[in-house]
Amino acid sequence: MSKILELADAYARETYPALITEARAALAAEVEKLEAEVDKLEAAFNDRVRVIEMQLNDKDALRAELEAARKQMESQKDEWLKWEAKRTALEKDADRYRWLRVNSCWTKGGLVVTSVKNVQLGAMCPTDTTLDQTIDAAMEATK
Repeated sequence: MSKILELADAYARETYPALITEARAALAAEVEKLEAEVDKLEAAFNDRVRVIEMQLNDKDALRAELEAARKQMESQKDEWLKWEAKRTALEKDADRYRWLRVNSCWTKGGLVVTSVKNVQLGAMCPTDTTLDQTIDAAMEATK
């Protein structure tokens, strides 16, 4: 039995160092592969970070552009509201004029439109086209 143990011990002394060397070489190769994989993943990660940073910069630029557009719209809104107020006033004036034109003289309401120099009995009372021309002429004279 001691001979068997001696042989086993000798075999182990010869075989194990070779196995350990082989195992170390295999582990070193595996470590190199893993390091190469880590390098690839790190490069891909850094590329993705650069893309995200560019997108964030684009987002900031778009946000600034949107804010500028918003401010411009606000200023245009104020201008539009002024024009809308003018349009409403002009529309009301036009409605008054149309009412005056239709309801002037003796035709309907007894309302008379005439120039100051003609305020006397028998004076001309313009209506329709004549009223338009009379008002246009009076407006032109006051310019």
